[in-house]
Amino acid sequence: QVHDVVAKIDEELAEVKQALAAGDAEQIDEELGDLLFAVVNLSRFQGLNAEEVLQRAVDKFAKRVQAVEQRVRLSGRELAQCTLAELDAHWNAVKAAESGRQPALRSLGEAGTPDAG
Repeated sequence: QVHDVVAKIDEELAEVKQALAAGDAEQIDEELGDLLFAVVNLSRFQGLNAEEVLQRAVDKFAKRVQAVEQRVRLSGRELAQCTLAELDAHWNAVKAAESGRQPALRSLGEAGTPDAG
């Protein structure tokens, strides 16, 4: 049952959090593997090809990174000059544009960050 598969993901995520808190790199590695396996199992349970799902996610991420880079360049700055908050703002603007809430290259504020909107 899908509920059981999701419960297993929750269980494995809790174990990842415990490993992170302990700071044990070997345990983190092991628990991340278990979590990934549980997520792959959910994909299989839903009739999805986990490799294809992952490839689509990688493609989406790469496309967003390129859009963020373009927005930063258009603001006259380099990625290395941006704070994490600025990069997050650009990332969120790109995501919003994907969902049709705003254009990806809307006007940028003087500081090179997206205008409030």
